[in-house]
Amino acid sequence: MSNTRYGDIPGPIPHSYSTPALADDAATIAFPVFRAPVDCIVKKVEFVPNAAFTGHDSNRKNLNVIYKGADGSTGAAEVANLDLTATPAVNLVAFDAKNIPLNSTYADGVVMSEGDVLAFEIEDVGTSPAFGPGVLYLEIYPR
Repeated sequence: MSNTRYGDIPGPIPHSYSTPALADDAATIAFPVFRAPVDCIVKKVEFVPNAAFTGHDSNRKNLNVIYKGADGSTGAAEVANLDLTATPAVNLVAFDAKNIPLNSTYADGVVMSEGDVLAFEIEDVGTSPAFGPGVLYLEIYPR
């Protein structure tokens, strides 16, 4: 029997979360996707869509990762963001991982304490088309 604890693993430790499909013009939705089991740093965020999605400038989806803190209300910082736009062209290809860049404040990673929560927000802008399900992927490094 091993005595290795989660925090003893040097990383990266992968974490993934299945995301729902949304109908045409569905309202913005946010849901918890990660609760830090130990003090850690999130250094990578990707989205793997089940279906292609073509970006649009006025009717689109924005993919946001929001830091919610330990109790869900102490934080509202957008730590990573990808706007699915036409100019510049930002599209999703089915089953192809798309990086959701960390915002400049978090360029070295999102530092989290044990119990802190991240939420994934699929933001509706304008009258956006339907959005397929997918998987949000995070790389975590214990600290």
